[in-house]
Amino acid sequence: MTHLLETPDNPDHWITAALAHHRAGRLAAAGTCYRRALAAAPEHPTLLHLFGVWHAQTGDARRAAALIRRSVVQRPDDPARRIDLAKALLLGGRLDAATDRLHEALALAPALAAGHLALAKTVRAAEQPQAARPAARRAVQLAPGDPEARVLLAELDDHDHHARAAIALAPAAAAGHLAFATRLARARRAIAAAGPAARAVRLAPTDPGAQLNRGHIERAAGQFDSAADAYRRAIAAEPTNAAAHGGLGHLAAQSGDAAGAEALFARARILAPTDAGLRWNQGLARLRAGDWPRGWHGFEARLARSEIAAAVRALARPPWDGRPIDGGTLLIHAEQGYGDTLQFLRFLPAAAAAAGPGGRLVLEVQPALVPLARTVALADRVIGQGDPRPPFDRHCPLLSLPARLGLTLADLPAAVPYLAVAPDRLARWRDRLGAPPPDRPVTVALAWAGNPAFTDDALRSPGLGPLEPLLACPGVRWLAIQVGAARAGWAAAVDAAGVPPGAAIDLGEALDDFADTAAVMAVADLVITPCTAPAHLAGALGRPLWVLLSAAADWRWFDHRADSPWYPTAWLIRQRRPGDWHAVVDAVAAALTARVDAWDGTPHLSGDTGVSQPAATKHDLNKEQSPTG
Repeated sequence: MTHLLETPDNPDHWITAALAHHRAGRLAAAGTCYRRALAAAPEHPTLLHLFGVWHAQTGDARRAAALIRRSVVQRPDDPARRIDLAKALLLGGRLDAATDRLHEALALAPALAAGHLALAKTVRAAEQPQAARPAARRAVQLAPGDPEARVLLAELDDHDHHARAAIALAPAAAAGHLAFATRLARARRAIAAAGPAARAVRLAPTDPGAQLNRGHIERAAGQFDSAADAYRRAIAAEPTNAAAHGGLGHLAAQSGDAAGAEALFARARILAPTDAGLRWNQGLARLRAGDWPRGWHGFEARLARSEIAAAVRALARPPWDGRPIDGGTLLIHAEQGYGDTLQFLRFLPAAAAAAGPGGRLVLEVQPALVPLARTVALADRVIGQGDPRPPFDRHCPLLSLPARLGLTLADLPAAVPYLAVAPDRLARWRDRLGAPPPDRPVTVALAWAGNPAFTDDALRSPGLGPLEPLLACPGVRWLAIQVGAARAGWAAAVDAAGVPPGAAIDLGEALDDFADTAAVMAVADLVITPCTAPAHLAGALGRPLWVLLSAAADWRWFDHRADSPWYPTAWLIRQRRPGDWHAVVDAVAAALTARVDAWDGTPHLSGDTGVSQPAATKHDLNKEQSPTG
C-alpha cells in the first residue's frame, strides 16, 4: 500500500485522511491534510465544502463562507452545501444572507429537516423567537428522533415536553438537560431548574455554556456564591466568554461592589462590544452606584431589545433629543412595567419645560394607569396603549427622559405627591371600607408579590407565607391589595392568625384599576409591599410606605440605604442574607407594634412614615440607616 506522503498530488488521498482526522476531532491534523489536498485540487467541490466546514469549526467565518460558496457554485442543486454556507454566514453575523441561503436550500428540498433546523437557529439569532418557532416545529415533525431539533424547540417553546424528549433520546448529552434547566428557569422555577442544570454540568464539566447556564439559574435562585463559582468556571473554560464576565459583573453590582462591577462589565464589553444587553446591565450597575450620567447612557441600550425596538420603529416619527420643539407635540410613551411608569411620571414637568413654550405633551400609558396618569400636571392629553394616537412631531420612551434631559442624581425630582387620588374614588372607598374596629385603629394596605413574568420576581417577592406572622400583630386592620394568582391562601392565612371578620379584607377582585388602588392607599394609614408597582404608587402618592427588599434589590433602591431619594415617605427594609425574609418580617412586626402602641387616635398625615429615620443627602448612597421605631 502506498503511503500518503508518497502521493502528494493525489487529492483524494489527502481528503480521505483529512476527513478521518476531522471526524475524530483532530482538527489540526485535518487542517494540514485539507491544505495539501487544496494545493493539488484548488477547485475540488467536495474539498471546498469540507475545508469550509473545517474553517467554520475553527472560527474563521469569512474563509469558511468563501470556500463553501465556491462549492455551491459547482454543485448548485445540493441543499446541504447551501445549509452549511448559511451556517458560516450566521457565524459571521450575516443573518439576512444566511436566511436567504436557507430559503434556497428548502426550495430545493422542502422536507429536509436540517434546513428547517438551521433556519430556526438563524431566525432566533436575529432575535425573532416567534418567527423561529414554526421552523423548529417543522424540523421536529420531519425528524422526531433528532435530539438537537428537540432541544431547539424546547428553548423556543413554553412547554417541558420537548426538553424531556431530548433527554430521553440522548440522556448522556448535556444539551437536553441544559434545555430543560433553561425552560424551568424561564418559567421562574429556578429551584427546580437547579437539578437538570447540575446534570448538564456533570455531563459536560468543561462546557462553558453549561456553566454559564448554571450561573444564571443559581443567581435567579438567590444562590449567589455558587452562581459566581459557575461563572468563574465558564471563564476558565472559555476566557473570552463575555456573558460570564457580565454575570460576575451583575453579582458584583448586587453586592455593592461598584468598582468590581465596573471592571467586569468593561472586560465583557471588550469581548462583545456590540452586545446591547451587556451595555444595559452596565448602565444599571452605574445607576445603582449613583453614576447617573453614564448610567442613563447605558440604560438607553434597552431600546435595542427586539420588542422595544419594533415599537419605537413603528412610531415613524423622529425621536426627541431633549431640545425645544418649537410649539410641536411630543409623544411620551410607556414601555415597561406598571412600576416603571409610575416611577418615571415624575419627569413629565421637566420634559414639558425642555420642550419649550407652546409645546404639547401627549402621554401614552398602560390602560390600567390612564385614570391615575390624568392627574399628572403638564400632560395635555393621556391615552392608553392601543388607543388612536393624535398627530405628534417627536416621541420619547418614558424611561428615556432622564437620559434625554441629561439629569444627574442631584436633579432627581423627589417632591411628593406627584400623583393625586380622584375625590370621587376616595369618597367611594371611604364609604365602602368604613371606620376600622376600635381595637384595630391602624389600617395597613398589604401586597406580597409582583408580576411573576418579571425576571427576578422569585427573589423580590416574598409571597404570603413569610408575611403571615404580621397578621397576628394586634391593633391592625388589614387591606389586602394583592391581585392575581398570588391572592390564593389569604383566607387560610387570616383564619390561622385568628384575625376576626372585618379586620382582614381581601380587595383583590374589587380593584378595577390603579386609581382604585390609590384610593385604598389614601384610606390606609400605611402601605407595606415588596418591590413592585404598589410601592411606586404609594411613593408617588406620598403615602407612608414600607418596602420589603431582597438582598439583591433592584438598582433603583441603591445599596445599603433605608431611605429612598425617589420616595421621601419610604422606609426600606432589606434582607441581610439572600432568601431570608424572617429578619425582615421581625423588623416590620416590631415597628408595626410600636406604631400601634403610639397611636393616639389622630389620623396620620400623608408624608408621615410613622418611623423616625436619620437624615441623608441624595448623594450619600452607601449610608446604612435604620428606623428607631
